[in-house]
Amino acid sequence: MNTDILYIIVVLILLVGLILWYVSTYHNHNQKQHDKHNGHSVDSIRRQEHLNKKYNTIHDELTDGQHRRETLLSEKATDRQPPIHKMIQLSHVYQQTMDEKCGDRDFQPDFNPSRMNDRDYIKYSNCFAFAFMDRTKSINRKGKPQPGERSGLPPLSKHNFNSKTLIEYTLTDYPGTKYIGNMYELPDCDSYIVALVIAKMPDGRFDYHWYRQDSNGWWSHKPGSSPVTNRDASGKLIVDPKLADRDYNQSPNDGGFDYDEFVGYFKVPVGMMWEEIRANNETTRHSFIERHVDTTYVASSFVN
Repeated sequence: MNTDILYIIVVLILLVGLILWYVSTYHNHNQKQHDKHNGHSVDSIRRQEHLNKKYNTIHDELTDGQHRRETLLSEKATDRQPPIHKMIQLSHVYQQTMDEKCGDRDFQPDFNPSRMNDRDYIKYSNCFAFAFMDRTKSINRKGKPQPGERSGLPPLSKHNFNSKTLIEYTLTDYPGTKYIGNMYELPDCDSYIVALVIAKMPDGRFDYHWYRQDSNGWWSHKPGSSPVTNRDASGKLIVDPKLADRDYNQSPNDGGFDYDEFVGYFKVPVGMMWEEIRANNETTRHSFIERHVDTTYVASSFVN
């Protein structure tokens, strides 16, 4: 009797083990199929993690001690342009990371000043329109587009001008846009990154300013009625707007703004901007594939 019970127990244990093994194997097989279907094999994920780490390392090397805002005001005379070879390396790693992550589904806007710096765009557009790829609408209007205008919200004034209002207005104007705070994240395959800063001057004047990350990994913006550029207030290429020189009021008579408050980064869904992004990218001097292997294109951005 005891032998029979022992035999039954052994058989049950073996059956349970077999069932658990089958469930585990089936789950792993389905997971691999799911990953393969979505283009995310284990090797691909590892490559993405490696590239992300490499990008962050280069980014930290470029920004540490060179673009940190707290040192800019006291070290403007000795502040240096980040090494060109490091900037090119950052650009290539960024593009490799997005390629590995998204393949052909990379919808990042190109830095294309030749298209954006025509007379009408410079006159009738602003940083907000530039960041959100609103070229046509900004030209065919009487005034420059402002946050909240699309949604019919009250105009910005000294009574409601603050980071909270600007975030609310932006998310309402562009549904699907995600505020991600002051810690940078790589864009999703169907989005790109913009950043918002604000200025509140002692004389009561106030203003906001937007930056946009381009397909080369660097940042560009449109300062007021000036042409589109990828340089900050010190004339340096923008590695990260959070750490760039944003002081455009460097002397008492400048009448400019010191955008000393960094509001944060936003992920903007391609969606409604896709037609404008495609039109913008089709007129860049190199194709998507060539941009990834031709350092001439990357270096040319230093002189635009």
